[in-house]
Amino acid sequence: MVKKTMLLTLAAFLGAGIVMLIQWMRPPTEDPYFFLNPKPTTIGDYHSIEIPIKLYEKGEKVEMVFWNVPQPTPKLLYLFPANTPSPQIMLNIKKRKESDLGFYISDIFKVKGSISENKNNPIFNIKIYKINDNLTEDLIYEKNHSNITLYSGGWGDNLFNLVDFYHDYKYGQYRLQVEVLANLPEFKIDELDYFIYIRQYAIK
Repeated sequence: MVKKTMLLTLAAFLGAGIVMLIQWMRPPTEDPYFFLNPKPTTIGDYHSIEIPIKLYEKGEKVEMVFWNVPQPTPKLLYLFPANTPSPQIMLNIKKRKESDLGFYISDIFKVKGSISENKNNPIFNIKIYKINDNLTEDLIYEKNHSNITLYSGGWGDNLFNLVDFYHDYKYGQYRLQVEVLANLPEFKIDELDYFIYIRQYAIK
């Protein structure tokens, strides 16, 4: 009887330990920022922001508001804590499936006409404003981007890194403004769509 009781107690402790381990390993599923508008991007690409941009039209300008909020620390292989996530602003070039462009998307800024001829000319002007509690704005980042390199690519999405927030920026709401400075009519390709894309990224 005593042995049976000890086994039951041991099984209960073991079961509780397994449940706690699963809870610790499992990535968070609830949205702690459900009350914010627009939805802040969270790790795992939940509520990632994407807005189309006409990369081939000089003077094209897009704006978006986004949040930099505290994030749960992700775990590599659900076991080992990774770096704290922060927003990453990217250019996403989407290629339609089974399209034969005659070149790799990763090389688009090297092989397409005026880009290859004027490598030092800026393509984008990017400004980031911090929105204060009283709704005033402070310009905290401005840069003309000339060299745009591929971050990751595949059959559909091809991501080019523009701005990493890291931990230099305070939590709160921000406004992003992107303007096309280059005249790139050769980028008007039916098989390609261009987007400014904001996601959360942690493994750096």
